[in-house]
Formats: sequence, C-alpha cells, structure tokens
Amino acid sequence: MSKRYHPCFFLMLLFFLSFLLSFSVDKQNKPVYYLLC
Repeated sequence: MSKRYHPCFFLMLLFFLSFLLSFSVDKQNKPVYYLLC
C-alpha cells in the first residue's frame, strides 16, 4: 500500500494544495504555484 499511489495523483494533489495556498496568500505575497512552474 506504500507505492499504491500514482505520481499523477500526487502531482494533482500538490497542484491543488499549491493553488489553495496561492489563493490564500495572493493578497500578501506572490502565488506559490508560480514557484512550482
């Protein structure tokens, strides 16, 4: 069950988290997803 998750799923989750974080910190700092791209 350790390597059950696919890389795509992890990437999608990371992107979603970064999007939420960027949306939250958009008013103060630059979006976080810019750093990832």
